[in-house]
Amino acid sequence: MPIDREAMRKGAPTVWRSPDRKQILAEGDAAEWGEFRAQLESEVYDVVTFMCRTPVLSFFGDVALGCRFIFTESVNTLAVRIDGAILINPYFWNQLSLGERLHGVVHETLHPILLAWDRQGSRDPKLWNRAQDYFISRCIGAI
Repeated sequence: MPIDREAMRKGAPTVWRSPDRKQILAEGDAAEWGEFRAQLESEVYDVVTFMCRTPVLSFFGDVALGCRFIFTESVNTLAVRIDGAILINPYFWNQLSLGERLHGVVHETLHPILLAWDRQGSRDPKLWNRAQDYFISRCIGAI
């Protein structure tokens, strides 16, 4: 079921649900995975476009436009690398509502915006990330 582009233009994006992960892996169907990946890329594009068109989120949308999005199972949820690439677990992403997707992308774009790695210095990386996550969540809550 593709995303309804007309609904997106009207500000009511829809969420596409992919085939079950186990089904894809069991069948080993490259075409099915290609379709799933194309749909994920389209969904991310739609979320970023929605952000750009929403005045309160437009700054974050502009930042997200400069990010590379990578679908991988190497993370459990979402993460951002020091080079600004946003890593997305496709099966986690598929379970999120539009609001949760927006929150996730805004959250991950705030790490480079706040120069998290430059300011880390010699601090413990895991503790620093938790502190950043806490602060970022508070910032998002204020939007």
